Amino acid sequence: QNGNSVLVSAYGGSGKSVAADVCLCKNVVDECCTLFITPYDHLAREKFRSLQAIFGPSNVGGIWGSMRNTHKGEKLIVLTLESLAEIIQGLDGPRTSEYPYFFDGVNLVVLDKFHTFSEKSYNGLWENVLMLMDARISVIALTLPSSNEEKVVSWMDKKREACKLVSHKSEPVPRRYFFCHGSALEPLLDTKGTQLNSIFSESSGGYDNSMTREQEDSFFWVGYDRPSLKHALSFLEENAMLPALLVFFDVKECNEGMEDGFITFGDGLLSQRELAELDASINTLAQNVPDLMEQVDAKDLEALRKGFAACHEGKMPIWKNFVLDLFQKNILKLLVVTENTLFHTGVVARTVILPATCKVMENGVCPIPCHQALQLFGSAGRRGYDIEGNVFAPTPIVGTI
Repeated sequence: QNGNSVLVSAYGGSGKSVAADVCLCKNVVDECCTLFITPYDHLAREKFRSLQAIFGPSNVGGIWGSMRNTHKGEKLIVLTLESLAEIIQGLDGPRTSEYPYFFDGVNLVVLDKFHTFSEKSYNGLWENVLMLMDARISVIALTLPSSNEEKVVSWMDKKREACKLVSHKSEPVPRRYFFCHGSALEPLLDTKGTQLNSIFSESSGGYDNSMTREQEDSFFWVGYDRPSLKHALSFLEENAMLPALLVFFDVKECNEGMEDGFITFGDGLLSQRELAELDASINTLAQNVPDLMEQVDAKDLEALRKGFAACHEGKMPIWKNFVLDLFQKNILKLLVVTENTLFHTGVVARTVILPATCKVMENGVCPIPCHQALQLFGSAGRRGYDIEGNVFAPTPIVGTI
C-alpha cells in the first residue's frame, strides 16, 4: 500500500500466492495494470487461464514463447521471465520495440518462483529485469526460504526503491525425512531433528548398503535404486502413510515406477467401497467420452483397480485430469508423476517419495538445486488433513551428504 517492493519468503503451501493474488485483485479494482512473471511456460499458461476465468478474457493478456495474446485496456498480463527480459531489452535497444508503451499504467509486478534467481539459466534474466525496469514500479517477489534473503533484499533496495523482507520460516505441515538402509527405513535426522542420523558416522565408514562403492559412483548415471524403492513402497502401506506421490524426472522412469507398483501392490490398495466408487467414476467417464476408453492402455486400467496410476506428459490431458480427480478424492492411493507434472498441477499428498535426487541438466547429471528439492518436499503434507508429511529418499543419495 505504501509503494514498497516486497520479497516474500516462505515454504510451499504457506500462502505466498494468496497474498500476491490479494494485491493483484486490489490493483484491478484500482484500475491499474499488473504484470505476473514466472520463469516457466507451463506455469504462465496455467496462470493465464485461471486469471481469465476470474477476470474475463478482455482483462487478461499473455506473452510467452510464440504466444502473443494482448489487447488494449487489459489489467493483467502474464509473461515468462524470458519474454519480459526481451521486451525490456527491446525498449532500451537501437531497434523499434514491438511494445513501445508496454509499461504505461503498470504499477505492480509479481515475480513468481523468484528462487530460480540462484539458477545459472535464470540469474542473468532476473538481474536484467530488476535493473532495467522502471524503479517506480512496485515488485512482489515470491521465493522459498534461503540463506541469502537479506543480501537479495539489500541488492534490490539499491537497484530499486525501498524493498522489505517478509519471511516465514515454519513449515505449514511438519515433515519427517526417511532414507532406505538395507531393507529398513531409517529417519534422516536424529530425535531432536538438528543432526544427521548417527548411522552416517559409524566407524564402518558410513551406512550399510547392498551396493558397492563402484555401483554407488555409477548410480547417478543409471537412474534410481529400485530395491530401495520397493522397500519404501511396502513401508508406506504398512505404516498408514498413503496417499503418496512417487516423483521422477522423466517419463521412462515413471513407467518403470509403475512396474514396481504392480510388483509391490499385487493385492491392491483399495477397499470394496473404494473399488465401487472407482467403477462408478470409470463408467461415468466412459459415458461422457466414449472414444477415450478405447485409447486408454489396459495396464492403466489395471493399475487403477489396484489403487495407483501414472500422471505425466505422455498421458492424454483428459485422462490426467481424471486420475488427478480420483487421487484428490483419496480413491487412488499412489500417484506416479514427473517433476514437471507435479509443479504444474500443484497436487499434494501425505507422503512424497523421491527415488533419485540427481537429474540431467545443462551441465550434465547433477544433484537437483536446493530450491527445487524444497518445492518437491513441499508437496508432502496436506493442510487440514495431515498432522505431518513424510519424505523418502534412497540410500545412495543420502550417502553423499
